[in-house]
Amino acid sequence: MHEEKIALVDGQVKAVQQAVAARAVENVYFVACGGSLATLYPGKYILERETAAVSTGAYTAAEFLNDPPARLGEKSLVVLNSQSGGTPETAAAALRHREALGAVSAERVAAELVKLLCGAGVRRVLTERIDLLAPVLPELALQKGFDQRHPCHIYTALEHTAAAVEAIAPVPVLRLAALLHDIAKPACFTLDAEGVGHFYGHPERGAEMADAILRRLRFDTATRERVTLLIRWHDRVIEPTAPAVCRALSRLGEEAFFQLLALKRADNFGQGEVLRYRQREYDELERLAREAIAEGQCLSLRSLAVNGDTLRRCGVAPGPEMGGMLDSALRAVLDGEVPNEKNAILARLGLSEQEEN
Repeated sequence: MHEEKIALVDGQVKAVQQAVAARAVENVYFVACGGSLATLYPGKYILERETAAVSTGAYTAAEFLNDPPARLGEKSLVVLNSQSGGTPETAAAALRHREALGAVSAERVAAELVKLLCGAGVRRVLTERIDLLAPVLPELALQKGFDQRHPCHIYTALEHTAAAVEAIAPVPVLRLAALLHDIAKPACFTLDAEGVGHFYGHPERGAEMADAILRRLRFDTATRERVTLLIRWHDRVIEPTAPAVCRALSRLGEEAFFQLLALKRADNFGQGEVLRYRQREYDELERLAREAIAEGQCLSLRSLAVNGDTLRRCGVAPGPEMGGMLDSALRAVLDGEVPNEKNAILARLGLSEQEEN
């Protein structure tokens, strides 16, 4: 517990230092309620001790709203804290000063966003306090009140997103994917002749938008690539058959495949009950995947019974032709058209090993 408190204070101090360095700050005001305000005092104390150029003040959120300090202005920095993420007075104070988010480093915004997403009450925070995130995630704010106009959707776009975030495990990559999986829906929205809404192309467009957002917030490459991969795949249909599951495992890899299933499940929990049957389909996909892995099914070129050396012994020269043959062999094995056995694969390719002199 002691180490956690030290880490909390250290994070607060660093956040203030970054904000002060980013612009000319003369005053720093710490604002919260109850225990949340108490956790800010160590940061206030350290800041006062380490610098004489910046004055500080601590206020309850109600005090700050009703009787703000006279020196509050463009050269002020307001630090707010809500342990629950939804304290009404603190949220109101944040709304009043949300433009200050633009002065905080992208890395710090990313770190705080992850903490919010993986914290308690995230669904309520996203639906009730989305205006707080609008300066850094304006794309997400467009989902507020967005009627999807589809019988399978019982929520607005933002309510659906919030439900999906809550339904998935509190792992940063998964929660980011859930947060951004439908980010392109407003941009891709169309109405058919019956007045039903559609979002054609939103996974691909969403992956592009998510990539831009995660770059803007300076997320690491591995996180950005995995999140965009999951978004690109989240609406694709994977048939509940062994060949289809093996193909998906081959293209995605084991970890990403099961993360995709988690996103699909969460996405479904944010839809109407009429689509809840899909949870059984996801159960079957998971069963088939785990069965294929347990049986040691061939899922990549590395586990294919033939390789480049095998084809060279058949008289195939290294190059595009050899690569094409190996890819063709892997597809045939994944589709169950041929067993993963050397002789069977060579017969499929119309090859035979030549005797060495």
